[in-house]
Amino acid sequence: MYRCAILIIICKSFLLGQECLGGELRTIDSYLYGRFEVNMKSAQGDGYVSSFFSYHDFWELFYGNWATFINEIDIEFTGNLSNSAQFTTHHPGLWSSTEIFPVNFNPHEEFHKYAFEWTPTYVKWFIDDVEVYYQNEDIVNDLVYPQKIMMNLWPSIYQDWVGEWNPETMPVYTFYDYVNY
Repeated sequence: MYRCAILIIICKSFLLGQECLGGELRTIDSYLYGRFEVNMKSAQGDGYVSSFFSYHDFWELFYGNWATFINEIDIEFTGNLSNSAQFTTHHPGLWSSTEIFPVNFNPHEEFHKYAFEWTPTYVKWFIDDVEVYYQNEDIVNDLVYPQKIMMNLWPSIYQDWVGEWNPETMPVYTFYDYVNY
């Protein structure tokens, strides 16, 4: 179990001469199956994405390309929507399965507990310990690679998904109270 308070800030500043437009935390270790949980509050504003996810990043070990070995399970929030959470799995061959789930609260204003359970036969997503979405074995049977636990905040170029990003809105914040595995 990992327990700590984490704040990711996206700001326009210069660190060692490089512009900072996003922040990310990831574990060193990778995990195969289990329950991944976070208590978080996402960033608000057009163009921003706040996330908690697992991600396989060892393609070079397989001497293949990224599309062959992609495995990712997401919980994401777009700053332009104040009443939804997005659940996605990304698969080899560059295909994805996504559900945008309506919620009766603003995830940018309140902390809530989000989780997913990953097994060889399903992925289930939870909000405040209530199961809200499920993908069965037909969808998740190729999620077979160990994945790092990751969190990030970033401005997206996909305006049809997140709205138009305006750098003048920075800084924005995503808050992570704790992470459990």
